[in-house]
Amino acid sequence: MFRGGARNSLRAAAVVLALAGHVPAQDRAVAEWVLRQGGEVRIAGGEPLRDLLDLPEGEFRLTTVDLYGTTAIPKDLERIGSLTELRELFVSSRLYSPSSGTKADFADESFQFLAPLTKLEVFHVSLHFLPLVDISDAGWAQMRGHTQMRDLRLALSRITKPEVLAPFVNLQSLDLSQAYVSDEAMAALRGMKNLKRLSLAGTLVTEAALDNIHDLIQLEDLDLTGVRLTDSGLEGLRNLTRLRKLSLQGAPVSDTAVNTLLTFRDLRELNLYRTKVGNAGLARLRELPHLAAVDLRYTGVTRSGVTAFLASLPDCRVHFVDSTPLPVRHRGPDRPSGTDEQSIATWIGAFGGTATLAGGRIDSIDLSGTLVTDGDLEYLSPLRALRGLNLEATEVSDAGLARLAKLTALEDLNLCSTAVSDRGLPHLEKLHRLRRLSLCHTAVEGESLDHLTALPLAELDLKGAPVGDRGLALISRLTHLHRLNLAGTDLTDAGLAALAALGNLRILDLHGTDVGDAGLSHLAVIASLRELRLNHGRFTDKGALQLRALRNLERLEMMSTRVTDEGLQFLGELSRIAVLKLNYTKASDKTIELLRASAHLKELGLDHTEVTDEAIPHLLPLSGLRSLDLYHTKVTQEGVKRLREELPQSLILWELDSAGRRGI
Repeated sequence: MFRGGARNSLRAAAVVLALAGHVPAQDRAVAEWVLRQGGEVRIAGGEPLRDLLDLPEGEFRLTTVDLYGTTAIPKDLERIGSLTELRELFVSSRLYSPSSGTKADFADESFQFLAPLTKLEVFHVSLHFLPLVDISDAGWAQMRGHTQMRDLRLALSRITKPEVLAPFVNLQSLDLSQAYVSDEAMAALRGMKNLKRLSLAGTLVTEAALDNIHDLIQLEDLDLTGVRLTDSGLEGLRNLTRLRKLSLQGAPVSDTAVNTLLTFRDLRELNLYRTKVGNAGLARLRELPHLAAVDLRYTGVTRSGVTAFLASLPDCRVHFVDSTPLPVRHRGPDRPSGTDEQSIATWIGAFGGTATLAGGRIDSIDLSGTLVTDGDLEYLSPLRALRGLNLEATEVSDAGLARLAKLTALEDLNLCSTAVSDRGLPHLEKLHRLRRLSLCHTAVEGESLDHLTALPLAELDLKGAPVGDRGLALISRLTHLHRLNLAGTDLTDAGLAALAALGNLRILDLHGTDVGDAGLSHLAVIASLRELRLNHGRFTDKGALQLRALRNLERLEMMSTRVTDEGLQFLGELSRIAVLKLNYTKASDKTIELLRASAHLKELGLDHTEVTDEAIPHLLPLSGLRSLDLYHTKVTQEGVKRLREELPQSLILWELDSAGRRGI
């Protein structure tokens, strides 16, 4: 009761004093309005005030108004225009964009009320749950007289013309995160020579537009999150030597970019989240004397790379997510007891790997799934007779490949599921006997495959790697290839045209790629093909019919595609076909009739097709059949019984529970 009475008395006193004119009416009136709206104010030299009862009795001038979280409308800003001493103004983004697709009335025009605020130095618009704060160039242009401004936050707004930002030459901080900023508008930043903090996070500015900031040498904090900045683009920013905080999150920069990063000697915080930087680049970052925090999540860096980095900079805070499972085996000794092959073989065994000896020399090594690191590979260099090396699912990265260059007898190298990328491939060009290279589930895009053109590569596995059309163009130069696995890659129909140059190609796996009808037309000219896997492709009957040109096919897989009997009419022309997988297609008895003369057919997959007992007479002549999958077809128990009696050599996969049950 006492507290409530005291507050009422103070409130009454405040009203009386205001009426008596003890403070400038406009400042008090605005302060009371802001506080009633749920905002905050600050008086010169004071703390933020959130309650009417906190307003002082004597004269005061407002220096800060915070309207975050309020429901003010644009015309309410007319009240703010009377605050001649105002230094800081924080406005809710809902004032301009109250709901999705709605621009508030008088949104742009309301900026005219801010023109009298000649001492305003800080203007922030809050973040919004909507993708756009609808303020146009016309609105911002009305602030062109505020050349004294030192801190602007225009996130999520739209700025297309350079003259909108050009007047703010005294800015020290500019936040354009998630804003719709054009490259043209970026030209205005050239004149902001005092700028210390700049955020372009989430904008669509291009690398070319960043040329406008390369001379802003006062910059200490630069956020380029989401900007498609390359190694060469970062090189253009090397003048920014005072940088203390830098975010390159999501940029396609690689270890090469470290050359530029090392020029930023004052760097404290570095965000490399989802970049292509690997262990080799991380090792060089140890040269930054003040580095206190680095984000390495989802990069090419491995656990061993982070461990080595922290050994040199133990106080650096590292954000890292290890995406590789921990091996069940323990790490062996740090090094072999000697350099002879028996000592190395013993060391490999202690690691959980295996070493196969032939004539007293190590012929092959399997270290897959072990804790071997880039540095450990140095101890393999004496093995000049080593022909096979399996490093699958280890922490080996590009830095480790440099240590393999001495193993010139290597014929088979497995680097699947490692941190290897295109940057490491040039180290393999000295392996002049290399015939089989496995790079599945790595970060290899294929841009460095031209370094391998002199090698006798016969087999290349890139399954699950982000190889695109540019990579395919370089693969086409590997003319010795007879087996190529591109399953799950990023190729397009147009890119497949490059494979026509591979005259020796016999086995091609395109499982899970985006191959369509146009892509199959490019494959139809590779007459050397013996095996072709097209499972989960998006082609139709029109494209499938083009495969009739591949008369030498011995294995064809088209599972989970849209082909029907119409697109499979050519199957009877494939006289050498031995394995045919049509699971999860619309193939019916008509297609099976085409196969009755396929004397070499050994394996036939028809799970989830339209096949019925009507196909049985066409299957019985296939005396060479060894495996027949009839799961989830309409073939009956009686039909299967007949097949098993007349084709006793064939394993027939069928269950009564699955008969006629589609979609299981």
